[in-house]
Amino acid sequence: MMVDPMMECVVEEVRIEPAAGHQISIPFGGPLWEGHSPPEFVYHIRDGRPAMFPVHESDLAPDVIFGPVVWGGYAAQNFGNFLAEYVPRLAASVARHPDGQFLFLLPHDVSAARLKSWFWETLDWFGISRAQVLFCGAVPVVVSELHVFPQGEYMGAGGAPSEAYLDLLDSNARARGLGDKGDNVVYVSRAGLGDRSLGGEIYVEGVLDSVGVKTVRPETLVISEQLSWYMRARTLIFAEGSAVHGRQLLGRRAGSEAVLVRRRGQRFCRRALEPRCGTLHYLDTLDASVHFFVDSRTGRPTPYNAFPLLNAGRIISSFSSLGVDLSPSWSDREFYRQLESDLDSWATAVCSRASAGTLVDRMRLMEGSLYGCGKQKYVARLAEIATAAASG
Repeated sequence: MMVDPMMECVVEEVRIEPAAGHQISIPFGGPLWEGHSPPEFVYHIRDGRPAMFPVHESDLAPDVIFGPVVWGGYAAQNFGNFLAEYVPRLAASVARHPDGQFLFLLPHDVSAARLKSWFWETLDWFGISRAQVLFCGAVPVVVSELHVFPQGEYMGAGGAPSEAYLDLLDSNARARGLGDKGDNVVYVSRAGLGDRSLGGEIYVEGVLDSVGVKTVRPETLVISEQLSWYMRARTLIFAEGSAVHGRQLLGRRAGSEAVLVRRRGQRFCRRALEPRCGTLHYLDTLDASVHFFVDSRTGRPTPYNAFPLLNAGRIISSFSSLGVDLSPSWSDREFYRQLESDLDSWATAVCSRASAGTLVDRMRLMEGSLYGCGKQKYVARLAEIATAAASG
């Protein structure tokens, strides 16, 4: 379900309940739309349909906000979900109401003072000042006139951005002084994320630097700096992860883009990226994903928590396909030394977080991942780490 991003719904006297929690970044709380019969786009959309939990009116006395207010949505504190699901209302909202007041629903356990810095940096990117921001937090609010715009894109099936929405993002980027310059290759790394990085990625960063590729660790940069690097890239390469969602703050680029896969078979953010760039590639350099955690609801391994065991030859050939020759500076020995160190660090971290009662089953899952890809040489070392965690 995709509609014109400039469509505007005005709802009068709508009550908004505080969030009592959330599930997968969808809050238990928000506007009470029942009785107002609004169009479907005012609801939170995922997979082409409304994806909201029922909102129940509490006994708490509400604060009242008079005058027009623009609905910003849920201030989710997961970077990827906020940018991919809630921010897509903002471009049209700001275009129509540049000086308006914007209302956000706070998470139940986060005050406005404790919101992540990237929340404010994202609003700043769209020209929304702190003075324009209101929150629904501990008590309900009743808004006399709430203006709601559609999500310009959303997660899941059918959620690709429209041309009209990309036009709005292009216009905003130009207003912030960014143009599509395309003069270098930029790699957006996960190497600074500790046990969440790709195996051997720190070594890959060093080789990329030696051949003239700019490495960006987005968590060290404010949003506007990240986006400036993305727009200046002739070729933009992401390590798969939430940083890819930062790309959704921008519209079109003529250059090529690629995602270094960390979950086999995944084509992360494909619907969002394809309309935005000249060409899009997914680089599968994995020997295997080493699993440890299991989803309590499904009983299946959780691939986003797995360790990405990269293959040196596939890394070299994948970057070569993008015109980046790593071979002059590459050493398989040094790469695998770094990969094994990263695997140890990851195993130490995940074993320390596992309960003693589940550690044996988790170790079997990890061993199975390694045997399945012919990397059983790592099993004994990881068993030592698990044993130490169990006795510690």
